[in-house]
Amino acid sequence: MIKKTTLLLFILLSLTKINAQYFISGQDPASVKWIQLKTEYFRVIFPEGNYFDAQLLANLLDTTFKASLFELNSHPVRMDIVLHTQSIISNAMVGWAPKRTEFFQTPPQDGYAQEWHKQLASHELRHIAQINKMNTGFGRVVSTMLGQQGAIGMVGLFVPIWFIEGDAVANETAVSKSGRGRQPLFEAGLRAQLIQKGYYVYDKAYFGSYKDYTPDPYELGYFMVAHNRVKYGAMVWEKPLDYVARRPFTLFPFTLGLKKSTGYGKNRLYKETMVDLYDTWKKEFDSVQYTKYERLTKPCKHYTDYRFPQYLPDGSIIAIKSSMDDQTRIIHIKNGKETILFTPGYILKQSLSANVNLVVWNENQPDLRWTNRDYSVIKKGNITTGEITQLTYKSKLFAPALSPDNLKIVASQTDTYGKHSLVVLQSETAETLFTYNNDSLFFQTPRWHPNNRDVVSVVVGRQGKSLIMVNTISGEHRFLIPFTFDDIAITAVSETQVFFSAPYTGISNIFSLSLETGEIQQLTSSAFGATDASINAKGRLIFADYDADGFCLAQMEPPQFLNKPVSISNKTDNFLADQLSKMSLFSIDGLRDSKKMFPVKNYHKISHLFKLHSWAPVYLDGLNRTGGLGASLLSQNTLGTMVAQLGYQYNLNEQTGKTVFNMEYYGWYPVIETGISSGLRRDRINHEGKIYDLKWLETEFNAGIKLPLNFTRDQWIRGMQPRVSYRLIRTKMDPSVGLDFKHNQTQSLSFDIYYYNYARLSLRDIYPRMGETFQFVFRHSPFDESPSQQTMVGMGFYFPGFAKHHGLKLFVGKQWYNDGDYSFSGLLNVPRGYTDIFYGGALTFNADYVFPIWYPDLDIPAVLYLNRIRGGFFTDLMYLEHPDLDKKISSAGMEIYSDWHFFNWPTPISLGVRLSHLFGRELLVPEFIFGINFSSIY
Repeated sequence: MIKKTTLLLFILLSLTKINAQYFISGQDPASVKWIQLKTEYFRVIFPEGNYFDAQLLANLLDTTFKASLFELNSHPVRMDIVLHTQSIISNAMVGWAPKRTEFFQTPPQDGYAQEWHKQLASHELRHIAQINKMNTGFGRVVSTMLGQQGAIGMVGLFVPIWFIEGDAVANETAVSKSGRGRQPLFEAGLRAQLIQKGYYVYDKAYFGSYKDYTPDPYELGYFMVAHNRVKYGAMVWEKPLDYVARRPFTLFPFTLGLKKSTGYGKNRLYKETMVDLYDTWKKEFDSVQYTKYERLTKPCKHYTDYRFPQYLPDGSIIAIKSSMDDQTRIIHIKNGKETILFTPGYILKQSLSANVNLVVWNENQPDLRWTNRDYSVIKKGNITTGEITQLTYKSKLFAPALSPDNLKIVASQTDTYGKHSLVVLQSETAETLFTYNNDSLFFQTPRWHPNNRDVVSVVVGRQGKSLIMVNTISGEHRFLIPFTFDDIAITAVSETQVFFSAPYTGISNIFSLSLETGEIQQLTSSAFGATDASINAKGRLIFADYDADGFCLAQMEPPQFLNKPVSISNKTDNFLADQLSKMSLFSIDGLRDSKKMFPVKNYHKISHLFKLHSWAPVYLDGLNRTGGLGASLLSQNTLGTMVAQLGYQYNLNEQTGKTVFNMEYYGWYPVIETGISSGLRRDRINHEGKIYDLKWLETEFNAGIKLPLNFTRDQWIRGMQPRVSYRLIRTKMDPSVGLDFKHNQTQSLSFDIYYYNYARLSLRDIYPRMGETFQFVFRHSPFDESPSQQTMVGMGFYFPGFAKHHGLKLFVGKQWYNDGDYSFSGLLNVPRGYTDIFYGGALTFNADYVFPIWYPDLDIPAVLYLNRIRGGFFTDLMYLEHPDLDKKISSAGMEIYSDWHFFNWPTPISLGVRLSHLFGRELLVPEFIFGINFSSIY
């Protein structure tokens, strides 16, 4: 019985942690006033002032919802939709504990040819259908037992992430004339890998690799889902989900359902899909004649991307370089030599422009406190001096481009009310010189004409994409091509031509558009994808060309151009995407805007503080990530500002239980936290030679205020959190015991501050290359008869090691302690290998040197996958201030970790061993180390 209970507890705790991304997605500023409207299936919650977008979204969701349920045989469910308007991140998410969908309204600069709200609806509504499918059969019993966390837990345990995202991408492609399934660069990674390197084993393709690039769950999942939907029928994926919902006790229900509908399990179906795709793509690959070009970047040992190249007048090149080996860099290539110019922060897509001695780009800058408010600021770098200047502050400007005379910058802007515009700024002062807007269009990647007056931009509207030319003096405009659902992306403009990438041939290639005649010509014929073209005064073209090792920089002279006239009406079909659309009974692009207006009313924060979403027949503490025997009720409101839990925790050792209530409120600038627990306690002691069985009532109350601040800028991830807390413990001994406590009440105050600052990590880094941490803690019990006091100061430092991805971490800490009635636990780690050390004051020093050993990508199909082995050496030293202990204890040793996936479970598991030599005791202490990284699922 205990084993079964422990297994159930482990699974439930796993479900809670698996879906940590759903737990709290962030908060909007406290000043936001929220409004709500209700439709047949949805309640849309939105900031005051965004009435138009909310009504548009509400009509679209109601009209689209049922079409997203069909192939999965799912059923409608009422859902809260929260519209976030102050973030520049183009994203959305579906959460199920509590149940809600969150839309972030800023469209992406590299988005496909469809309005943003339609993209979100067709993708996210499919996720609702997937998860709600779990509320059938035995899944309904699980949801009855566990609440909303039951459905999302079953998805997390049994449904592969590639299906979750791939099915949603397939849906967005099927119900529209666009979608990621029609973007050639979306498939370029898998296409190039299959043709140039072959298919990887399923585990490597699914879980990724530190050695090779692997397509993400969206790309892999789309081809797995779409190819087999076309091959086996529209309802092929209904059976696997149905098995998960009705037969989760089979442990591998998704695979069993797949075998019923296709005859294959996951691994075999993956192999068959890759073989089919290879056959199709290899025939296409062999049938095309490719243009010749000069490769400018040397092949790299590991996957590397060179993107957005720009010619300078002297013939040198500016580009963005990123790889799994290094941070993203802005580089300068001159005479074949590559040098690093700048290390940007979180650089946004489509954002590099260079001319003469200046480079501009835009970065994401987070708000100091509010997670759901951030900014896109423009940075300017001087190539000659290396100086970086921030031009704009608290802005929402995207894809900046320098004018030919370097005096102006044009950028796309989206405000908090969803209004889009082109903005021209003065390049020295960022003064706004010109604004152009159109209520029905969104602007992508504007580029200057050499006349220093006109700007050409991609625009996205109801009928897809077009190219617009705007006169920044008069405001006059003209469309250069008809609207199309093809995913075009402008890259450069010359006196007489516009250069852009497009999918007309089935592969992303570079095309030119004559400004005089409107004629379109194909310039490149790339094997896997060409994009990001730039042209110099001599007509020489530079672009990013893709292969299985990433984007390289390629250069073509005018005589090498293909110069093939293109008729848009005669473009290459996308067989897979077109078949999906033929199988669909619905088209989101054919919808007419509904004129229906839903009544609106205020959404009061105070009346929506609590929302019970889940429960469990075990004790779960989601705030502190702990659990045990007992029972739980879990609450989180839709806005993510209040988290609360009520539970009963049973102590198996003491055979007692206590009632626990914890709450955290994130809606104000400081976070308020409080909790109370009360219950019976037991213990046995020997007092003056007599054994006593103690039994007492213990009540604990705590309250605190913390302020999580985010100072992240440039390449540095930086933040600080000060915190003040109060704790009260009252005890009352049972009169039958015959003893009593010396003090029945103790109170303590705690003041602490934590600061961190470290460089961004590449995929392969174990530690940051540079960084520091600082922690200060002061705790005391001033109201006790004999007060206790504890102070701790700790500082940590990160340094690069002797080779790439090696790292050194140093830590020094000092604790002062004055003992009193109340005992505080130590805040410093004792040297590794020691387990019986209790101390008051202490000084400690730790040093760790870590390094990668091997990236084996070793698998036993459906059983295990090992993708990294890493090791390290350490030494720990501690000076103790305790009369009964040695003054100095120390240890040194080594650790080896291995990173695994077992039984196709998406969460990485680390298994390791540590061998510690205890100086003075002359002992070798072996330890087994186990860890689960739930944060890396997405």
